[in-house]
Amino acid sequence: MEHIKSVEVRRSDPEARAEKGLGIKLFIVPDSSQSWSSMYGPEQEPNLELANEVISVAVQALGLSHRNITSTWSKTCGCPCGCSPGFELREVSAENETVIPKGLECIDIRITI
Repeated sequence: MEHIKSVEVRRSDPEARAEKGLGIKLFIVPDSSQSWSSMYGPEQEPNLELANEVISVAVQALGLSHRNITSTWSKTCGCPCGCSPGFELREVSAENETVIPKGLECIDIRITI
């Protein structure tokens, strides 16, 4: 994808993540004000077309492209003050419930666009 500049995947400390949830957190980080406005706009709501492209890169980076992954936008994904908006990624189980993919608890993905 032409917009992606870097992809960083890391495991967070479960104690530090306890308040924010233990799932997969995807943070899309624009590297310039132009990238920021094309991703978030004035209302800080994501451009879903661009976000879906980035989410698919994250899913591939985690090796989950063959699984049914869903994303939920949150302005407070990484911090309750709203400084770290992002998406929480979950798998849809056979029982149609959203769950954290086994073995991928406390994963942070930072994608720079």
